[in-house]
Amino acid sequence: MDGANMYEDRIKKVYIELSSACNLKCDICFRNSWIGEIQGLMSSEVIEKTYLDLNELKTVESVMFAGMGEPLLHNEISDLVNKLSHIGIKTEIITNGTLLTKKISEQLIEAGLSQLWISADESHIKSSDNDVLIKNINNFNNIRSNR
Repeated sequence: MDGANMYEDRIKKVYIELSSACNLKCDICFRNSWIGEIQGLMSSEVIEKTYLDLNELKTVESVMFAGMGEPLLHNEISDLVNKLSHIGIKTEIITNGTLLTKKISEQLIEAGLSQLWISADESHIKSSDNDVLIKNINNFNNIRSNR
């Protein structure tokens, strides 16, 4: 067995960073110290290849969309959640929640999102962002409760 496939049958959870960009500029964020770091979104081609690889692997139980950027910036996230859910993989997202609009909440819930994590600290985001965050969380919970 070669080194690349040695642990293939043990892979249960995969972390995917769809975005290295963020919509917030929090003072405390370590991203502020990045010099010359190019920020962007994962290409559609890489997303499709990742999906095909996960589908073939068969041992993955869960995929977490997280990382240094905000995953809800990526316009393909609902589609990918849907594809993964349909092949029996649980999906989770860690988000700052400010982009979690009612429409995106509906799309993610309909797509089969298993778990949503909100990562925010009131002292790190502006008051207006905090108000949006609370509204977005309430909308998400109401939509999920009514399904």
